Amino acid sequence: MPNPSQIRSSQINTELGVSSTAQLRMGNAWVRNVTTELSGTVTFGKARWGINFPGGTLSDDFDYAPNYEATSQLFLTASDFLTFYGSSDDVQGFTGLYLYSNGVMKLEAGTTAALARSYHRTWLTSGSNTDYTARVDLDAGSDPASTGSSATGEDLGLDTNRVWYGATDVYFGSGGDISVMTTVYGNLIIKSAGTTLIRRPIYFVAEARLGEIL
Repeated sequence: MPNPSQIRSSQINTELGVSSTAQLRMGNAWVRNVTTELSGTVTFGKARWGINFPGGTLSDDFDYAPNYEATSQLFLTASDFLTFYGSSDDVQGFTGLYLYSNGVMKLEAGTTAALARSYHRTWLTSGSNTDYTARVDLDAGSDPASTGSSATGEDLGLDTNRVWYGATDVYFGSGGDISVMTTVYGNLIIKSAGTTLIRRPIYFVAEARLGEIL
């Protein structure tokens, strides 16, 4: 199992969205949300894995931002609403988490009305892609991961590209008013040699609406 790459306190502060020179307290709630370790000892190694597989928020309206003061969760959301529409109009909300074998993570949130917003982060900073597996376990009540997603409930090698979507279908104005929401939530679990490195809560929300439905 690879050791985490080196990390400095200034990098943790940057991940938190505060000054790189701010005093860092490893056991406070913000740092715990980076590591997802809500009890016990917080280490720099856990913070490294937390930075490689970050929490935070991305939507179709707003660029990625950390949100560790509130939660350890990775939250993706996209809403496509048309109050007035014609038969040729369509709506769809979609979100996606991509883990590429080249060591890059992409987060995405978008609609048919606009280009998707995306955010990239390097997840592979030590070892090789064959050292790691990713698993998405869905909580009870979650919608299934959308069509085209990688399998859930399985440890999947990251020497192959993996992706999980939370998306609505595409709905056309010719079908009349509609309001739908897809919610995919659970945990992204990264392992090496069967040992869990980080367990990041994830929550994806995708909405599509045609018409003024209250």
